[in-house]
Amino acid sequence: MKKLLLMLLLIAALALLTACGGDAEQTATMTIQEWLDAEGSDQPYTMTVTIKEIENPVWAVVEDESGASVHLYGVMIDGEVKTFEEAGLAEGDVIVIADGKYNVYEGTVEIAEARLVEKK
Repeated sequence: MKKLLLMLLLIAALALLTACGGDAEQTATMTIQEWLDAEGSDQPYTMTVTIKEIENPVWAVVEDESGASVHLYGVMIDGEVKTFEEAGLAEGDVIVIADGKYNVYEGTVEIAEARLVEKK
């Protein structure tokens, strides 16, 4: 009886760990400088930035709390790159983005294809 109880307890604990993402990757919070220094990230991450200047419909300069800045190429919503207008974003908006790719476009580093997580 004790063995059965112990086995049921073990199964319940494993089920709880699996349901809580016990072996899932952790999502890191990165600053722009950390992201630039690492030339992107192959691990899941989020970044909180302010849209400083929209230079064209899909290209903007974003800045974090430390004052570091980088270009952002559009934002991904439902798997598609959207213009800032389509995403309802404007200069001065604070947004959380995730998992953008490190890209160099015509000599300028940019965060490309970042998923829009939220507008604060």
